[in-house]
Amino acid sequence: MGIGIDIVFIPRFVRVLEYTPAVLDQILHPNEMESNVDITFVAGRFAAKEAILKCGLAWLNILKFNQIDIGRIEGSKSKFLLNGMQYIVDISISHDCEYVVAVASNLQAIRDK
Repeated sequence: MGIGIDIVFIPRFVRVLEYTPAVLDQILHPNEMESNVDITFVAGRFAAKEAILKCGLAWLNILKFNQIDIGRIEGSKSKFLLNGMQYIVDISISHDCEYVVAVASNLQAIRDK
């Protein structure tokens, strides 16, 4: 498939979450929630999910990011679950000052054998 990229301006996320805390539940899958989720984590997950969609899943018309459960990122590989289907993707998330950028590539569905 293709390559997806997204960049997030962290101060914007801070403002959004201050005024609408429920947005957090719309971005993070329940498995991604922690007792103390920091804003850079949320912004990074948002950017990663945007990049994944741009990489080849945009045709699914996903309305809620909380449907995507990104597992632990090991090296550059990440497995994620979407509507019961497991995928693997090369993903990189970088944080610098007020920005987070994510790049996704090599998206593949994992098929049961």
